[in-house]
Amino acid sequence: TGYRLLATSGSLTRTSAAFSITAGVATQLSFTVQPVTTTAGVGFTPAVRVAAQDNLGNTVPSFTGMVTMAIGSNPAGGTLSGTTTVAAVNGVAVFSTLAIAKAGSGYTLSATAGTLSPATSAVFDITPAAATQLAFTVQPATTTAGATITPAIQVTAREPLGNTATASVGNVTLALTAGTA
Repeated sequence: TGYRLLATSGSLTRTSAAFSITAGVATQLSFTVQPVTTTAGVGFTPAVRVAAQDNLGNTVPSFTGMVTMAIGSNPAGGTLSGTTTVAAVNGVAVFSTLAIAKAGSGYTLSATAGTLSPATSAVFDITPAAATQLAFTVQPATTTAGATITPAIQVTAREPLGNTATASVGNVTLALTAGTA
């Protein structure tokens, strides 16, 4: 709003009356705030935003339709939680409660709204939280006295949602705690 034109010819000038340029009809969706790499189970900050736009990329403020978010590329088999369908306000849908609990690299989100062309987000990662537990990922097997236990025992550091805590470093000590001998 408030555009004006300035006409000049030599030393002559004239300014037009104020006028507005309005967006056309909504034809497509576009991510205006992309999801970013975040910790498993933690909401995206800042909130993901999707705008309804005309064919020139202008946000269409009159669009108030429902926009639905889903996982596009899902490299780790994650599930999208939070409010996944919201109404656009002034042409923009704000997704402030979205989270994915499964750590992985190469996720994308996909936004849809009726007949508008859908949008796919930039690629992002979900990283595991800090380790809070240990898990035997290969259990010990019955073996002969004095022989090496096979297959090798494996213990994995896990975070609260069960993802492997890849940033966890340190020694793990095994000790016998029960038995007949």
